[in-house]
Amino acid sequence: MVVIVIVATALRVLLLLAGPIQEPKRANASDTGRYVELADNLLSKGRFALAGEEHPGNDIYPFYMMRLARGEEAPLIDGMRAEVVRTPGYPLILAAVDAMGMPSTALLVVQCLMSLAMVVGVYALAVWLFRSPSLGCIAAAILAVHPADIVSANYLLTETPFAFLLMLGVGCFLLALRGKQRIWLVALGGLVLGLATMVRPVGMLLGVALGLWVVVFFRSKKAIIAGLVVAIASLTPSALWAARNARAGYGFAVTNLSTVHVARTVAFMAMREAGETRYPQGYEPYRSAVVDEIAGQIQPGETVDSATKRIARQKIMDKPGLYCALMTDLAAKFMFDHSVPLMYRLLGLTYQPTGLRDRLLAGDWSVAKEVRVRELIVPILWTVWNVALGGCLLLSLVRMAKRSQWALLTLVGGVLFYFIFASQYHGCERMRVPILWLQALAVAWLVVPTPWALDRRQKPKAAEIISDHPSGAPNGVGTKG
Repeated sequence: MVVIVIVATALRVLLLLAGPIQEPKRANASDTGRYVELADNLLSKGRFALAGEEHPGNDIYPFYMMRLARGEEAPLIDGMRAEVVRTPGYPLILAAVDAMGMPSTALLVVQCLMSLAMVVGVYALAVWLFRSPSLGCIAAAILAVHPADIVSANYLLTETPFAFLLMLGVGCFLLALRGKQRIWLVALGGLVLGLATMVRPVGMLLGVALGLWVVVFFRSKKAIIAGLVVAIASLTPSALWAARNARAGYGFAVTNLSTVHVARTVAFMAMREAGETRYPQGYEPYRSAVVDEIAGQIQPGETVDSATKRIARQKIMDKPGLYCALMTDLAAKFMFDHSVPLMYRLLGLTYQPTGLRDRLLAGDWSVAKEVRVRELIVPILWTVWNVALGGCLLLSLVRMAKRSQWALLTLVGGVLFYFIFASQYHGCERMRVPILWLQALAVAWLVVPTPWALDRRQKPKAAEIISDHPSGAPNGVGTKG
C-alpha cells in the first residue's frame, strides 16, 4: 500500500508541476471564472452575488433573459444580483484560500491531497467493509493511476472536493451500519453528503436514496431510524440554501441550473433524432430552437422554470423510445468517454480530435496520415482503460447478482445509475470522477469477491445498528456463498 501511495503522489505532483505551476491559468476551465468572481465578491462585499446581468455566451444566458423579460428575476441591489445557479461550497473554499493570502495553486495542492486521501480511503473502506487488504490494494491502485482522477485534481473545479465529501459521507454512513448504536455517525454521514451538495447540487437526493436503501434491505425499526436520519441530515443544508434563494426572490430551490439541464436534454433528444453527433459544433441550432419553443409556449401562471420542465416531460412522454436511446448513449459515454483534451490543456498542448471513432462507426477504417501519433494513441489508450474498467464493473454487478448480493448490487448499481441519470451528454467523464472510488471498489471485488460486512447472513458484528435482534445478528436475505 505504501508503494501505491508513493506512485499516486508522484503522478499528481508531476502533473501539477508540469501544468498549473508552470502557468496557473491552465487550471482554469469554463466554470472557473464564475467561481472565482463569487469568491472575490464574498471577500470584498460579503455577498454571494454577481455584478450586473448574466453574461452572454453560455446556456444560462437565454433563460436569464427570459426571466428578466417576464419579471421573474429579482432586482439588482447595489448593482449586484444574488447567485442562484452555483451553490456556495466551492466559492467558499476559493475565498478561504484567498483570505489566507495564498495563490490559487495552493488550492490545487489541497485538491491533490484530497485525491490522495481518497486513495487511502478506498483501501480503508475495503478493509472495513470487506475485511480484505488485497481487495483494498487493488481498489487503491486503480484509483491511484486513474487519469481522470489525476487530471481533475489539477483543475479549479468542483470534481475533487465533491468526490472527497461524497466518499466521506457514504463511508461514514456504511461504517455506522457496522457499529453498535452509532446513529450519530449516520447523521454525520448525511450531513457530509449535504455539504457535498453545497459544492455540487447533483448529489442532493443521494442521502434520500441511501435512506431508502437501508430501509428496504435491513427491515427493522433501527433501519427506519437510520434511513430517516441520513435523509434529513443530507437535506438540511439544501433546505437552508433553498430558503435563502426564496428570500432572494427566486423560489424555494437549491439552484435553477436544473432548468438548463432539462432544456439540454430536449435539445440532445432532437439532435439524436436528426442524426447529429457533433458536439459542440452541432448543438447550438438545437439549443436555440428549444429556447424559442419554451418562450412561445409559456402558459398563464407558469414560470420559465415550470414551463421548461412541463415541455420536457411532454417530449419524453411523446417519444419514450428516443429518450431511452439517448440515455443508452449517455450511459455508454458516461462509462467510456475520456478527458484527453483537459489533460492536454493542463500541459499547454492543443488537442486536435482525429474523428477516428466517427469514421469507424461510418465504416471508414482508414487513418488519416496527417494525424499525429499523440492525438491518436493517447485517446485510444485512455478509451481502452475506461472500457476495461467499465466492462469489469458490469461483470462485477453480474457476479453480485449471481451471488445474491442484492444489497451490495443495488448500492453500487443504484449510485452508478443515479449519476448517469443526472449527467449530461457532454462532459461525462467529469460526472464520473466523483464515483471513481466506488467503481474501483466494485472492480476490485470482481477480482476478490469477498463477502462484505453488511452481508446479512454474517454472524459477526455486522450491521448491529440496523438489527432489532438482541444478539446484533441481522435478519433477512444473504448470499449463496
